[in-house]
Amino acid sequence: MEAKTVQRMRLPVLIGLFLVSDAVLAPPAARAEDTCVEVEIGGEKTPNLSCLNQSLRRKAAEVRPLDTAPPLDAASPSVKTGGFNLPALKQQYGPNFGKSAQPYRPTQTYPSPTSGK
Repeated sequence: MEAKTVQRMRLPVLIGLFLVSDAVLAPPAARAEDTCVEVEIGGEKTPNLSCLNQSLRRKAAEVRPLDTAPPLDAASPSVKTGGFNLPALKQQYGPNFGKSAQPYRPTQTYPSPTSGK
């Protein structure tokens, strides 16, 4: 008696599993926005503009966008961006750095033209 009850319970469970698996594995139905309709009136075809927009959107999505990053960004060195560079300023001003607004210029010494050296 119990075997018949188990068999009776199996049948609805199997049918339910079959229906659920069929719904899951079935291909998705075409949505209204995926379908395109061309209308012919008096021998002239009038394409639906939304269909054209959809096809162009699909083609645009397939194309890889160009690299839109700027050649210089916040991580670029200050030498390339034209910003402030403390080591270069210290090199330019030498011992006058922090003391004078004039860059350091060592005095030039010229040898005497009459000396033999």
